[in-house]
Amino acid sequence: MSNKRELKQAIKYRTNQLMEDAFSYTLNHPGDNDEKADQLIEKIADKWFELVAKVNNYPKKGKRAEVKKYFSDIKEELDKVATEFNKEVDALYKS
Repeated sequence: MSNKRELKQAIKYRTNQLMEDAFSYTLNHPGDNDEKADQLIEKIADKWFELVAKVNNYPKKGKRAEVKKYFSDIKEELDKVATEFNKEVDALYKS
């Protein structure tokens, strides 16, 4: 990703997809694990805000290599978190 805006868009896209999957579970399975799905949606939203805040608060005085490393760490965290949340959404459907 070449800039902050694209990284923020990627974060928004991935988290919105996960929230949409959890929300569709509550629509398709009313009464079954609604609390778990709501808690999962809240966790995803909190992580979205956390990641966007990290993007906004990058080290402005750092060297180029440090800034690139900072953003690549955020990308890795996004991938890791998205995988974890995806497993939790899958667990909702399997229960």
